[in-house]
Amino acid sequence: MMLKTENFIKVNYENLDEVVYAQIKQKIIDNQLKPGEKLNVEQLASLLGVSKTPVNHALKSLAKDGYTTIHPRAGSYVRKYSAEEVEAIFDFREVLEVLVVEKSIHHPQKDTLKEYRRRFQELLDIEDAETDIDSFTEAFFSVETEFHEFLTLSCPSIIRTQIHNLIDLSRRFRILHLHYRLEEDEDLTFRKKEVLLHQALTNALLDNDVSSARELIIEDVRRTKKGIIQYFDKIETIHE
Repeated sequence: MMLKTENFIKVNYENLDEVVYAQIKQKIIDNQLKPGEKLNVEQLASLLGVSKTPVNHALKSLAKDGYTTIHPRAGSYVRKYSAEEVEAIFDFREVLEVLVVEKSIHHPQKDTLKEYRRRFQELLDIEDAETDIDSFTEAFFSVETEFHEFLTLSCPSIIRTQIHNLIDLSRRFRILHLHYRLEEDEDLTFRKKEVLLHQALTNALLDNDVSSARELIIEDVRRTKKGIIQYFDKIETIHE
């Protein structure tokens, strides 16, 4: 597969390893670099405007974090996940997300929570069934990702990094799953359920309702996991 030059941003920062890591990781999450695809070091270095060294370092770090695999004498490939591995990722994510909610329930920045509630309401107000699926998916995940990252601010930074990585490992599947379900969602029921659940979670946090917040985050993770496993083979073929 020949990657398009405009998909990458030339790197001009001091810490090349981290910047290169972040760009390649994002392309994997966005499904622009697909499971099983070989990662050509020279091509990536050229597209990013760096030497091969930071690319090699980034690919090693991506392998350690679960995004790529390195085959001796064959190179690096985007990692393929089994349904069992995806299920395990969500099982562990559920445990961590519950802890995050419990930690964040007394988060002092209530105004920020109200802003997220308003942004979820904006998504809920989109009633046109013809709304572009890609646009809605991008808009929803933009708000949802920011919201979950905000909640993790109550956790120590060393733990927060690990939580973010586990959440990121699941993001590609969540995006593809949402896209697939939206294509089947003629009456917008699935879309509304997703937004309403997150809006309800913000309300529970604003009300300091630990029990409801815990139940809602568990419902969110389990429902997403169930849908991904149920449609695993189908969502893996999206945008091939």
